[in-house]
Amino acid sequence: MLHFSPRDSLRLLAQNTAYARRIDNRAGIDAYADRQLHRSLLYRHLWQHGRSMSLAWSADRTRNPDVLDKTLTFKLQWEM
Repeated sequence: MLHFSPRDSLRLLAQNTAYARRIDNRAGIDAYADRQLHRSLLYRHLWQHGRSMSLAWSADRTRNPDVLDKTLTFKLQWEM
């Protein structure tokens, strides 16, 4: 996380996950392998306590390596 000022911050997240299981003939379990990838970037501006604006971008790659799910999110938060 990088803080530009007490009110402005930027967070970068890069996460890779891998899982593998060997075949177990006695238990009847097949071999299995899975890889996942997550990347996100979040900018947040805090006006005052309880009031903020966030802009986030994320990309996820799950079981199908040819598909990359991308998301752009804008959020205004105003607590009463």
